[in-house]
Amino acid sequence: PSDLVAGIHGHDVHWTARPVKWPGRSDASPNTARKPCPGRARAPAYYRLHDGTSKSPRRVSRARPCAMLFSMPHIHHFYVEPDAVQGTAAIVTGPEAHHALHVVRVRRGDPVCLFDGLGRELLGRILDASRHDVTVEIAEERNIQPEPRALTLLQASLHRDKSTEELIRRCTEVGVRRFVFYPAERSEHPPRLTEKWRRWAIESCKQCGRLWLPEFSIAPGLESALTCPWSALIIATADEPPVPLRTAVHGDNVALAVGPEGDFTPDERALALACDARPISLGPAVFRAEVAATIAAALIRFELCAL
Repeated sequence: PSDLVAGIHGHDVHWTARPVKWPGRSDASPNTARKPCPGRARAPAYYRLHDGTSKSPRRVSRARPCAMLFSMPHIHHFYVEPDAVQGTAAIVTGPEAHHALHVVRVRRGDPVCLFDGLGRELLGRILDASRHDVTVEIAEERNIQPEPRALTLLQASLHRDKSTEELIRRCTEVGVRRFVFYPAERSEHPPRLTEKWRRWAIESCKQCGRLWLPEFSIAPGLESALTCPWSALIIATADEPPVPLRTAVHGDNVALAVGPEGDFTPDERALALACDARPISLGPAVFRAEVAATIAAALIRFELCAL
């Protein structure tokens, strides 16, 4: 133990004995060490340095993990509502303030990066941090225009919220501009637009650095989702002869239709083909619906020269 402590503090250590009172005895024992406890090593009560001063190992201060965190060059990203930016200051509230205060533990003067989901990125430093909100002093602002070629995902309602969460997170990272959920014939329940969808998209944008939040909407059925004026309509299915993806992708407003667990029914496939949908295949493997949507979206984004 002396070598360990000496290595930590850079001094030679001289152990000093002190009387120890044993349980059940009123007098101080002259023993020079505490009685060892089986299976447990006890730290010394105190140690003496060459300069005559003494310190207790229990009082040695240790750097907090957050101190090491803020010494890293990484700048944390937070979402801010567009109307929360006033002049050269922005106020972060809600779940983002909770994340900044209690998870990241920002302090006054820390550099941060904000985005409003509409292509605006704000660089600044923490000006004030209270219990429920964080004020950021903006030093630099830049605006990014949306990509000219957009991808919309027409997704059948999935059975589990966990699957929907995984789909929204991964497809947001890939770069899907808009999500349209619809009830399919094999869907167990109709989709319901919730705030959780937007929350998952915000967290994915923070992770990958995208500045535009995707849009969410619900269509009453597959037919209404397919009849929009798409420049290219693609359906991912294993039950139709596929066409090469490169020939199926064209224009600036591409839509990808993905069915629920169990794929599309014959009537749904016939309806999609009647709307001039081009079927594509993802190979012989059978994927979960959320995985199939992510793979197909990534392939289409690659053909759009957006990856």
